[in-house]
Amino acid sequence: TSSYDLDIIEYLFENGLITRDTKVICNGFKYERYLAKIFELRAKGQDIQPILESETELEAFLSRTDLHFEVGMRLNLDDNLLKGKFNFDRLSSSIDSRFGFFFDDLQRCSKRIFASPNLVFKTLHFHLGGMIDDLDIYQELITFIYKNNYCVLKKNIQTLGYFDVGGGLPAQYSVDFNFN
Repeated sequence: TSSYDLDIIEYLFENGLITRDTKVICNGFKYERYLAKIFELRAKGQDIQPILESETELEAFLSRTDLHFEVGMRLNLDDNLLKGKFNFDRLSSSIDSRFGFFFDDLQRCSKRIFASPNLVFKTLHFHLGGMIDDLDIYQELITFIYKNNYCVLKKNIQTLGYFDVGGGLPAQYSVDFNFN
């Protein structure tokens, strides 16, 4: 999720703990140093898959026609997409909502990826947040996104092969919050 993580990847390779074939997924905002490190390691042959968060990031990868990437795109799960369809509270939604592409923008930008000589769209990524404590709601959300986003994209994008559910494990944000 940062350029410093890629410094660790480089260290692991140099010390024989991973190979260039080890897939590295790059989430998070791609600031200048992070982009530079992704490009540097890809030029050295590291298998890197960036998950694009914005059109600015897409532009950076489109401009590097000398480097080939399998890329993912992050779907923005703002409250407009999910509220009204599901009854849940997502404590981290104000943070999560700034990430990724709205679905219409994602579809438009995926066409640019398809037309590019150096990018292949492989992964649809999204982040539900770790604070949904109702398993039934969690499963309904994933099913909804799969049917209404991934399957819609997959009909037109044959290279799309991965449906990546981000979010990690629940985290205790206060001493008053308990979960099992």
